[in-house]
Amino acid sequence: AVVEQLGRRGTSTDARLLAPLARSSPSLLVRAEATRALGRLDYKKHRGVIEANLKVKTYRDGVAAAAVGALAASRDPAVSKKLISILKPPHHFGARIAAIRALGEYASVTPDAVPALLELLSEPDERISLIACASLGRMNDERALPQLEKAAKSAGNPRMRVYATESIARIKAG
Repeated sequence: AVVEQLGRRGTSTDARLLAPLARSSPSLLVRAEATRALGRLDYKKHRGVIEANLKVKTYRDGVAAAAVGALAASRDPAVSKKLISILKPPHHFGARIAAIRALGEYASVTPDAVPALLELLSEPDERISLIACASLGRMNDERALPQLEKAAKSAGNPRMRVYATESIARIKAG
């Protein structure tokens, strides 16, 4: 809770205190939250720690997912290419899902977010394709409509058809 609050209300000085926790805290939860906080507080200075944590393998990819959140929190337009690269293997499920959600919020920063998420609609892992579909709906970008309409009509997975229909309605409602 303390690390989270420092991340929300702290300064770049606090980021210096959190960096060692992000590097090597024995608690994975503390390490993940410290990593996320570094992205909010002083991304440019602590970019190396954040990017190193993208490669950390943990249960349910908690640290890597937090590193994705830290990248997104930076609001640095250059980060969008990194987020797009995380959408695909060899990155693991937790990091990929965090990148999908981050790109859903990054749409105003990069025009590449919509095409990258549209590619995931045909992803073999249904969890990935469903979350990408929902993120597209939240982005309210009409460029997604043709592929969402196609998915709503002809996707083999009935859940994908429902998600696509809901995303279409959301986009059309504005």
